Amino acid sequence: MHENYNNFYFYFTAGKNGENDQKNNLLKGYSINDFNGVEVSFENQLKTGMKGKNLLKIIDKKDIIGDIALKYSNTIEIKNPVYKINLIFDDNKLFSSMYVLKKE
Repeated sequence: MHENYNNFYFYFTAGKNGENDQKNNLLKGYSINDFNGVEVSFENQLKTGMKGKNLLKIIDKKDIIGDIALKYSNTIEIKNPVYKINLIFDDNKLFSSMYVLKKE
């Protein structure tokens, strides 16, 4: 069991009736800030800690938004019609965290 519990965050919005709906909240998105603090697996061949350049072996270049080489940014966005999906890489360009947000 990991001692640091601040690695996984949920983001909620007010329920279907807006702010008047105090019993129901809708999941808007989530983030994992450090894969070392959680256990996670993916349906495709994506793996935590993988090198950014190896991402192109799994995800087609046309499905990626941003600096694929990670020269100017540590984030790559995956094209998705429903969710904004950001894969975040550490200083060594290793896949270290992610952020998923439902588009409005």
